[in-house]
Parts: sequence; structure tokens; C-alpha cells
Amino acid sequence: MSPSPPLTSLECDHLCAWAESPAALSVALGETELPTAIRALIWRLADAADEAGPEGSAAIRQLFADLVEGWNDRLDAVGRQAYAAVFPAVVWRVAMGDTALKARLHAFGLDGEQAFYAAYAARRRRSQDAAPIIPDIVERIAVLSRVTIGADVLLTSLLCQRLHQAFPGAEIVVLGDAKLSGLLGGLPQLRVQPLAYTRRGTLGQRLASWLTLGDALDEIDPSLVCSPDSRLDQLAVLPLVEEAWSYLHWENIIDPAAPQSLARALDGWAVQSLALGEEAGSCVPQVALAGPYVAQAAAWRAAFAADGVPTIAIKLDHGGNPAKALPRRLEVDLLRTAAAAGWRILLDAGFGEEELASSQELLAAAGLSACEVDEGQPAAAAVLRFHGSIAGWAAALSACQAAVAYDSVGHHLAGALGIPLLSLFTGHRHPAFPVAWAPQGSAFIEQVVIPSGAGDQQIWQEAVLAALGKLLSRQ
Repeated sequence: MSPSPPLTSLECDHLCAWAESPAALSVALGETELPTAIRALIWRLADAADEAGPEGSAAIRQLFADLVEGWNDRLDAVGRQAYAAVFPAVVWRVAMGDTALKARLHAFGLDGEQAFYAAYAARRRRSQDAAPIIPDIVERIAVLSRVTIGADVLLTSLLCQRLHQAFPGAEIVVLGDAKLSGLLGGLPQLRVQPLAYTRRGTLGQRLASWLTLGDALDEIDPSLVCSPDSRLDQLAVLPLVEEAWSYLHWENIIDPAAPQSLARALDGWAVQSLALGEEAGSCVPQVALAGPYVAQAAAWRAAFAADGVPTIAIKLDHGGNPAKALPRRLEVDLLRTAAAAGWRILLDAGFGEEELASSQELLAAAGLSACEVDEGQPAAAAVLRFHGSIAGWAAALSACQAAVAYDSVGHHLAGALGIPLLSLFTGHRHPAFPVAWAPQGSAFIEQVVIPSGAGDQQIWQEAVLAALGKLLSRQ
């Protein structure tokens, strides 16, 4: 049995209802203190989430999966208000029991919970400023990763392009997963400085990533720090700089009455905040391969061009969320349809034992045998199962004529590489989510949004296969 969470379902519902109420708004704005009873609930949750073991894991799930992700997945002002009303108290509670976190907060002059709330509210107000003051001379810019590679492709790559446009002589340092070097390292003036975010362990261990981030910023000494709503600083809850004008933060909030792509929302904010004006032109997410992956991409293009057979890349991982996947029989039909249409199939084998087994079982169910290929070793068989890094996959993908992927890194890579794409989107909790997280790029993109849990219905299976037929007929 799973351990019981620290809050009962009734207590959790009560906390949610309060966080979304008008009373919570003044707390989120740093104007009034938390009600005593609400603080007690938050502290219980924070204390439990900072414990190791099964009980701590249950508390982490309740905090992030049930509360934080639920609020932030709404992508609206109410969800962000709830986060802003609750999460600073969570952080403060954990920090006051951690010597290093407490000392770093005190170094920023934050000696009480109310001051912590007020400082965060000030950063949020600045992020909403139509014309924020930024340094006149910018030699180096630190950009915080979104932590997940798909979000970095969709959002961080776009932000870096706009920053280069505003400050063409400045070095841009992306702080995030080392894997980003191969995907973004080809952008002008950009380098990736590896910085890991602890996504497992206790809450205190996760927050300790902020200490590592602060040390990295001291080393880099940037003129400007930009956060596209990064988990590295907990969506701006944790301070990074002394001078407000040297920090820019974008909140990924969109109007639920007029849903739009987060990439478009971020781009509009960047153009305005960086004063780029009408001459800014258009900008889309971009994958800019670097290092050995440039040569790998060329090798894949040469291999695929040899026989003139069009290649479709199929990547069916779901980022650890099975709700994003469609039924196996529909996945089988995708492969069989592409093969019957005369297309070469490049199937990503996946990472880890579970994904490797799944891709092997998929091929067996489809009655297809595959040539196993590693990155940097292109081949031109009818069916290829790819093994390698995410940048290696991007290199192979760049040589394809079409792609199919779920709502995960795969569809963002295809969009940003300009590969005609069929994006299959399901498993979302809010109606604006598929619009917000739709892949963006310069080529044809068709998104089929399937209601959560409805993938086994014939109407949606027919819609998916019809969309695949449309994609294949474009060649």
C-alpha cells in the first residue's frame, strides 16, 4: 500500500479552495500574512515533503502532482495566484530548517516569511511591466533552463534568439541539462553550462539546486539573468540577483478566453521587454545542432538520399506520463500504415529498460523487423530502430521527411527542426494545454487533440490515421 499523504483529501481541498480565493490574493501580493490555520496546513505538507522514505515521497506527490502542477497547468492568473499564495511558505518553512538555504536567503536580506513574500511579489510585478529597465551594456546573459528538454526547445531556444537579437555582442550562457549543448550549441554566441536540477529526493534536496545555481551565477557574473519561468528558481520564488534591473522573468500565463501557444506568448513578451520593436521580425523555436551532431546529420542525409525512399521518424515516448500515450493497437496501425505507403520508418528505441522493451514489442506486434542502429552509424533499411542520445536522435530526425510524436520532447524537436509533423496530444487536464504546448516551427504541423482517455474510441483512431495519411501524402 502507498503511504498516506500528509494532508487528508478534505484538507487538501480546503487549501486549494483558499489558494484560489480573493483572500489569498493579498497574501500572494505580499500585502497580508498567511492565516494561521492555512500556514499550519502548508507547514505540515512542507515538513512531510522534506522527509526521506515512502511518507516523504507521498508528500512530494501531493505537493507537486496534486497542487503545484495542477495550478501551473492551468496557465492562468488564478492558478498562478494559488501558487504564489502557497509555495513561498513551503520554501520558507524548509529553508528555515536548512542552514545553507537559510544563510543564502539571509544574504539577500530576507529575514522573515512576510519579507520573502513581498520580495517575490515585487519580482512578479516587474515581470508584468511593459517596459522594464534593463542594463544598457550587456556582455553576458545567463538564461535558466526550463528543466525539461522539450520546454527548452520550445521556449528557451526562442528566448535565446531574441536575446541575441537585442544584444548581438553578448555571450549567452544557458544553465541546464548538459544534453542541451548538442541541441542549442549551434545558436550564435551561445554555450551551455551544465547544471542539474534534482527531480527526485526530498524537498530540501530539490531546493538545494538553487544554491548550485547561485554559485554558477557568481562564476559567470552575468549582466542580465533571464528566467522563462524556470523550476531552477522555482518560478522566481527564490531570488538570484541583488539589483532588480538585472533579472528578467517571464510568467507563462495566458488568457483562458483566448488560448495561444506559450512560444508566441513568450515571444511577444521578449519583443516588448527587450524593446525590439516592429523590426524584430518573426521567430520560431530552433534546434541548432553542435559538435559531432552536425556531421551525424549530414551522414544521415547522405544515407537516406541513396535510395530515394522517404523516411518518417516515429517517437512514441511519453515523458513518464502514460496518459499521453494512445492504445498499442493504434500505434501498431501507425507503423503498418507508414510501411504500406512505402515509407522508411525510423523508430526511436527509447531510454531505459521499459521504453526499450516497449519499442521492441511494438515492432513485433506490427510484424516488422528492424535494423538496430546507433547514433553516428546511419543505415538505410526499411525499418530502423535508433539507439542513442537525444541530440543524436535530433541529428537523424533532421534528415527525415516527416515525423510522428506524442506530447513530449519528440514533437518539439520535429517542429523546431522544420520537419513536417503529426503531433498526437492527449492526457491533458485543461483545455488550453494542447494549444499552449503545441509544437511550433517553420514546416507543416498537424495536431490531433484526443480527449483524455478517449484514445480507444473508433472516431479518434480514424482521425489519427486520416491525419497520418494526410502527412504522408504531402511527400
